[in-house]
Amino acid sequence: IYNVSVNYAFIFHWEILLLNLGNVRLVGGGSDCAGRLEVYHKGSWGTVCDDSWDLADSQVVCRQLQCGTPLSAPVTASFSQGTGPIWLDEVGCLGNESFLWECPSAEWGQHDCGHKEDVAVMCSEFKMLRLSEGCSGQAEVYYNFTWGSICANSMTDTTASVICKQLGCGDKGVFKETVSRLRAAPRWLDNIHCRKQDSALWQCPSSPWGQNDCWNTEAAEITCSGTRIIM
Repeated sequence: IYNVSVNYAFIFHWEILLLNLGNVRLVGGGSDCAGRLEVYHKGSWGTVCDDSWDLADSQVVCRQLQCGTPLSAPVTASFSQGTGPIWLDEVGCLGNESFLWECPSAEWGQHDCGHKEDVAVMCSEFKMLRLSEGCSGQAEVYYNFTWGSICANSMTDTTASVICKQLGCGDKGVFKETVSRLRAAPRWLDNIHCRKQDSALWQCPSSPWGQNDCWNTEAAEITCSGTRIIM
């Protein structure tokens, strides 16, 4: 009985600790896997100072966000400076931690930094989406350090609309096949089947990244219209 009560006390303490320490996110990079690092603490999102920050610290962030491995560190204020509190400074991860709050650091809220020293992180699963002419044109994605095309195979206007909404270009989209302008580049996505509830292309079922059965003449070109929604 004694051991059971101790275990419950430990679980309760750990749950309270997680609630207090909150979560992490990357902001301003157009992807969940790149941007300015922010942590949630005491009801507010705040930034992290770059003092002592290195690749091991970025490794923990990328792991926690399930974003692969870090591409570089530090990347100071590369995605614009933050506002509000600076929650963490002098972070010293070993690189094998599962969560950022397992790493040694100064006390929460104690720092000698300004927002020009906000840490940014870019992870290997970083992805970006664009249309070649802004809110129309060929649909292209950035993945694994390279821009590539999206195949029109099995695409529907629902998929085109999801792309338009993700880019803030309207809530409606239509597509057609065209010759890819990135002829030597990878064809990253094929057989995409977006659903109406999907808010981003990355949520849509598709063939595995880089696997396709389309030609350069089957690239997706999309035209957006309708009400613009900022995601």
